[in-house]
Amino acid sequence: MTNKEKIEQIKKWQMYEHFHPLTCGNDSNHEILKPIEIEGKVILVCPQCDYKQHKIPSVVLDTNLDKWEGEMKNINTKDIFLRKKKKKIIR
Repeated sequence: MTNKEKIEQIKKWQMYEHFHPLTCGNDSNHEILKPIEIEGKVILVCPQCDYKQHKIPSVVLDTNLDKWEGEMKNINTKDIFLRKKKKKIIR
């Protein structure tokens, strides 16, 4: 994966509503971390302080978000709710 592709993938992850975004290690109430390229490496930086994260979790880079989005559209949330409710009643 090129650095350009990594940056695009991280940006998608940060905006994806079904996963928690990567947040500042100094203050999780800061804006979400932004990917940038420095000296040939992609790192995450907080736009509100000097926090830098050099390790990007592999799940962020490896997850096919387009596939997840398609799967989420196919899920019937009413069916999930009813299945969970049945499990509680059975137990």
